[in-house]
Amino acid sequence: MVSLLALPLYCQNQQAVDASSTLVSGMVLSNVTREPLGRAMVYSLDERYAAFTDDHGRFELNLTAPVTAAGANVQIVLDVRKPGFRSRGSNLIHAGQDDVTLWLVPEGIISGRVKFPSDEPGDRVDVQLYHREIRDGLAQWLPASRDRTRVDGEFRFADLVAGEYKVFTLENMEQGQPESGSNKPPWGFPPRFFSAARDFGSAETIHLRAGETFLTNITLERQRYYDVRVPVVGIEEGMPPGMRVSVYTQGHRGPGFELGFNRAQQMITGMLPNGTYTIEATGYGPHAATGSTSITVANRAAVGSPLAIATNPSIEITIRKDLSGADSTAKQVTATSSRVPAQVSLLSAEDVDGGRGRAYYSQGNPLMLNAVEPGRYWVAVRAFGGYAATVASDGKDLLREPLVVLYGASVPPIEVTLRYDTGELEAVIEGAEVTSAGSPGNVMIAGGSGRTDSMMQGGLSVYCIPLDGSHLLPDSGQMNVMNGQTRWSQLPPGEYRVLAFTSPKELEYRNPVALKAYDSQGQVVTVLPGQKAQVTVRVIRDE
Repeated sequence: MVSLLALPLYCQNQQAVDASSTLVSGMVLSNVTREPLGRAMVYSLDERYAAFTDDHGRFELNLTAPVTAAGANVQIVLDVRKPGFRSRGSNLIHAGQDDVTLWLVPEGIISGRVKFPSDEPGDRVDVQLYHREIRDGLAQWLPASRDRTRVDGEFRFADLVAGEYKVFTLENMEQGQPESGSNKPPWGFPPRFFSAARDFGSAETIHLRAGETFLTNITLERQRYYDVRVPVVGIEEGMPPGMRVSVYTQGHRGPGFELGFNRAQQMITGMLPNGTYTIEATGYGPHAATGSTSITVANRAAVGSPLAIATNPSIEITIRKDLSGADSTAKQVTATSSRVPAQVSLLSAEDVDGGRGRAYYSQGNPLMLNAVEPGRYWVAVRAFGGYAATVASDGKDLLREPLVVLYGASVPPIEVTLRYDTGELEAVIEGAEVTSAGSPGNVMIAGGSGRTDSMMQGGLSVYCIPLDGSHLLPDSGQMNVMNGQTRWSQLPPGEYRVLAFTSPKELEYRNPVALKAYDSQGQVVTVLPGQKAQVTVRVIRDE
């Protein structure tokens, strides 16, 4: 094997006294078939070392690395790529390892053909792919990719990870429309969802496995389109000229139809086929505002009721500290700290991303969540040194229910009570591969924030999930690399289920229904106030 480039590696001890050649070797395997993969390129994350695997999937990297007087543990981050496959994540490797196993995942493919009602060749059509992604323990449909059909109507989405997808066509107007000024309405082809659905909610979910090719066919429906005009009222001076306009069929949130905003006329304009629609408009900037109305199109041009936009509300946050049960150290730190005791944020609880994907973070004095768009949100609280014992607004338990922000309505303050009688949990992970250096390596810890370490995303993922139904999870745990132990400090008292997986896993840990599949797995442990609990967990291996 040939080393393409050379780079001094990072050492825990920077006092290098000489340089020597260090060999790293191993295999690249398919995580589906477990077969070795030839002609896969293994490379360092900084792209200064690289080598191809041989026909048996073996590779060797000859590294020039500084050797310290104390024999420090030299480390390098490796990844691998090969056409037709996806990397499972980068891996932290100890120089001198000869048993490195890197994994590649066969790419998934969704392909098909868009058919027009007549046999005559139609126009090329844009096809949109949505992917159900999990972020911070929440699942949401997000746009993944867009393709344009070929002359024969075929489309193809490649390099896909295993998961859930929906595919649909975007609106397309028919060629050879009536001349300008004609009273005849034009013809077009509304969005069509696989399979044979007319809106996103009823579209079939494609469950794509790693390496699978899924074939889809979508037949368009030719319909008359009619002019639509919706006046917008309440626009204030200083608002930016543009607006985001969303159109939903029968009030079902999801992508598909599109209309535009004419600032000069203060009017939402465009064309739609027959049907009943919900139209939402959102303006941005310091005077962010949102409004909604409905319109019915029935065989003629339609003018909707005025859409009144109202300034998006800001929500005040009040925080109370309950020091009962806290130890003397916690009381002293809390009493003398000058910083805000907690950060409060809103995460979208909508099933489909309609532009509300961004989070809102508390700021200012008093603490405020500014200009929050109407919608449903989970309230997340990151307490410094403690935990949120209660989170409520107008008597509603926001640890277990989403916050609902209505159009044009003020929102009562969010009241947070912090406590400091935390416990600690230490989990020993059994079944993790431990290197000759004594480190499990490649460990990803995921907790309430869902944050991961990109340098170590190729290995274990460990979750600590409360069993009381709350959506407020602890921060990420810390891995002791010498003995394979995961530790969470400052845990709220209560019962938890600890799960460990052999590879990175985006777990929908805020969804009780999704967690039902793990009721018989992992280990349940009770954490008491001021106490340290211990648990041993077997790794759940990939199938």
